[in-house]
Amino acid sequence: MKVWFVKFAACFTLSVAMAGTAQAADQMLRVQTTPMEVIVALISKESAASKARPAYLYTSYERSDRTNGRLWKERVADLPEGRIRMLVEEDGRPLDACRQQAERERVKQIAGDSEALQKDAHAQQEDSQRAQRMLDLLPKAFLFERVGQEGRYTRIAYRPNPEYTPKSFEERVMHAMHGTVLVDEREFRLHQLEGRLEKDVSFGMGLLATLRSGSSFSTIREEVAPSIWKIAKMQTRFDGRAIFFKTINRQQQSEHSEFKALPEGTTITQAVELLLQ
Repeated sequence: MKVWFVKFAACFTLSVAMAGTAQAADQMLRVQTTPMEVIVALISKESAASKARPAYLYTSYERSDRTNGRLWKERVADLPEGRIRMLVEEDGRPLDACRQQAERERVKQIAGDSEALQKDAHAQQEDSQRAQRMLDLLPKAFLFERVGQEGRYTRIAYRPNPEYTPKSFEERVMHAMHGTVLVDEREFRLHQLEGRLEKDVSFGMGLLATLRSGSSFSTIREEVAPSIWKIAKMQTRFDGRAIFFKTINRQQQSEHSEFKALPEGTTITQAVELLLQ
């Protein structure tokens, strides 16, 4: 993963002095900034960043409902138009020649028929809009407490605000979560978010939907390029009879790595060609 580099100006002595001053100022800012102010700044920065979606290639390892419980290794082209996935291994073994050929043919067809890609993009857009609504809800629905500093990251714990009344099933599920947030406070970007249901959440007296106590999620993001953050690890375990994010499986473990930026304007056809190489 990318390491945070600071460009030093002038000579070494002056740089050290400036770094010491910046560090002292940063520490003062952390003391003076309340956890709520950090969360509000985080929401603002993440909302602005979500409007841009640069194209990337990466490798994905996933075990989920989508993979029928198998561990899939896929090469993924993540484009503004949607994601193109190509399966290369299952449970640590390369695909046999027949299945490999079928997978390559499937990926080739995407270049000529992008309907599936459009569905993926539409689902992602719906989830992004839903996630934005949830982000906007954070300052009202939760209470926050600064609980530690881990290198460049500030850890903030959150718990339900008893004075807030959820207005939908989605809000009720979110409001029942307890967890922590790791924030890069220099850029106010999200590094890690985790949460756990402390009690059952039901809708329609449990007849329409129920999520069980202990259901949990964890997401870790890394800075893969300056100001570009991507999901590196994700784990979800939702037990119950309903799930409200369409593109998130009830049981999922995934890891993403080997991120490679694609040139701006990369077409679907070009992305397919890169996957097939």
